[in-house]
Amino acid sequence: MKHVYAISLPGYHKGSKPDCEYIGKLLDDTIKAHFMSQHIAIRALSLQDHPDKSTDDLITIISETGTDKYDPARKMSVAHDFYTDKGVEIFATPVKVTDDLRLMNEVLKDFYEGALGDRGYSLKIDLLVIYDFDQLVTIPIRYDDGVGKEAFKFKDPDKKSNTLRGFIKII
Repeated sequence: MKHVYAISLPGYHKGSKPDCEYIGKLLDDTIKAHFMSQHIAIRALSLQDHPDKSTDDLITIISETGTDKYDPARKMSVAHDFYTDKGVEIFATPVKVTDDLRLMNEVLKDFYEGALGDRGYSLKIDLLVIYDFDQLVTIPIRYDDGVGKEAFKFKDPDKKSNTLRGFIKII
């Protein structure tokens, strides 16, 4: 199993608006502490999307399979067919980890505010899955406001778990 790191964020709860700047900085610092100078892709997950699983269940599944797509019948919650037709296997945020990393504030906002707009409810991030960016293939997705670079497929679909660099549990 890959390294599992944990960060305690006692003020961060499902259903309450997070202090994205403060929590984002704590998460950025955790990422820097464990993945400095690495080119990675960060996939944030919410247990709300996996209601019958614990964080540890997800870590076990992802460690074995490389992805949280453990149920082939389960669809992506937003625009499943659109992304599946393009070959998207995961969404993650690519980043080169440096001292200047300022990323998680925006990811937290997207989970809180973006999900509210897309789904009608906000999400709490419970797990960060860290992938080796060089083991992924970017699938550029054209949107009205530009080209997205957060959609990926695995370079070696038979060895997805080898793409993992670690996990950060939010407790």
